[in-house]
Amino acid sequence: MRDDLTTLLCERERPRSWDHYSNYRNVDKFERQYEDMYEFEDDEVIDPFTGVSSGSRESMKFRYGYDKKDFGEHLSPLYGVVRKNVGRKWDKVYSELNAAFDRRSATGDHIFQHLWDQLAKPAETFIKDGAVWVRGARFSSGGAELIRNSYYEFYVDPRDGILKRNAHRITYKQMQRQRENARKTEELKIRRVIDKDTELHCINGLWYEVKFRTFEGVRKQVVQTNKYSKSVYYRYETEYPYTFDVLKQKTVSEARAAVSKRSLAHKSLKQYGLAA
Repeated sequence: MRDDLTTLLCERERPRSWDHYSNYRNVDKFERQYEDMYEFEDDEVIDPFTGVSSGSRESMKFRYGYDKKDFGEHLSPLYGVVRKNVGRKWDKVYSELNAAFDRRSATGDHIFQHLWDQLAKPAETFIKDGAVWVRGARFSSGGAELIRNSYYEFYVDPRDGILKRNAHRITYKQMQRQRENARKTEELKIRRVIDKDTELHCINGLWYEVKFRTFEGVRKQVVQTNKYSKSVYYRYETEYPYTFDVLKQKTVSEARAAVSKRSLAHKSLKQYGLAA
């Protein structure tokens, strides 16, 4: 395991580290060719880095923004280390990680927080009915779930203490796609889109063909006054004509509204695949 993992994961280059300022950082005197870069006052060159007329010194604060380094989170090498150690005793892997990251420092402790995002904590895994389960803080009632159904990529088997990979893991994007597909499936049971102006809606167990209409709005400027500062500011809003929406059963002022509906006969239901 590399000894510089902390630096590799958390540190990044200073801003503009690619610019070495070689064209003027060590010159003794600035020339007129840098006139577009520097200010001149009474034929005296003012160094934009130090604020003085010296041309042989560069301010670190000006160049690097008070000499600060940005804090980065490059976690792929961390998960790569865990992935390479799958099949080993977790106690040995954990000792090597503690040797590489100082848990007493804020950086080292922060790295372990991200480690537990992908690795189920050994203290939270247990055996039930011959399978590995995990409990976590995301269960508000102290519940648990099968490790194979969790989002953890790695876990420690309580039976032998071996670091293993969850082969049945579902990523967050996969979970989102599954939820979206389930939502679309449920929506098809009550709503079908035919075209931009025609939709089929199931209302109280009956299917209706609903016609929609799109309205053009009028953009108006609205003047408002702050009651505390008495300042005046302007905003724009679009007004649409009032129309009775047959689905909402009320008069609305919107860009698109349902203007009519009719129940579908059995022939139309067969045409849309809603009946045998």
